[in-house]
Amino acid sequence: MHRSGYFKLAMILGPALLSLGAVAWVGEGKTWRTWDWLDIVGEGGAAALTLAWIVCVLASRPGGRVTNLLVIGFAGIFLSLWQDLLDEFFISPRGGMRGWKTYRCLLAWWC
Repeated sequence: MHRSGYFKLAMILGPALLSLGAVAWVGEGKTWRTWDWLDIVGEGGAAALTLAWIVCVLASRPGGRVTNLLVIGFAGIFLSLWQDLLDEFFISPRGGMRGWKTYRCLLAWWC
């Protein structure tokens, strides 16, 4: 994998880790007895396979527009599957995050 491939992979894993931190900070953890193991295996496996596809694309294709578009598409799929997986471990606050002023400020870049 080229140096730019590692950068692109970091640009995908960075938001994934930030979303994990945000969900862990705002949400409430579920007990392991309430986890749905079939969903965890299915969603986690799909996210892992999508991440593997990203690595394969970055390792096997030359840099260029098509490679970038493939990585962007796979990154969107991975991040949505990642959020779906995090939903199995954390309970979002009632009413979602609409009332959380800090979160709105971070997303909109204004307070």
